[in-house]
Amino acid sequence: DSDLLRSILLTGGSSRFQGMPQRLQRELRERGRVGPQINVLGSADATLDAWRGAADYSRGLVENAGRFAHFVDRATWEEVGENCYSEG
Repeated sequence: DSDLLRSILLTGGSSRFQGMPQRLQRELRERGRVGPQINVLGSADATLDAWRGAADYSRGLVENAGRFAHFVDRATWEEVGENCYSEG
């Protein structure tokens, strides 16, 4: 499994829909994208947590941030798609 997909934090307005973390976890497993070790959590403050996390990340306060920092331009995404996140 990809480390990126082992722990997912849902945030934003739609993450507050009842059962959303469980649904995402189930659908990712059904599609074979993750193994049994996936952990999908809902945000404590869905309105502001994404902003706070991005602010901490930009200030260098996120431990191991460089490990998951991966930016893809549009041309690369159109050529490779989600495979640009594959480990290996």
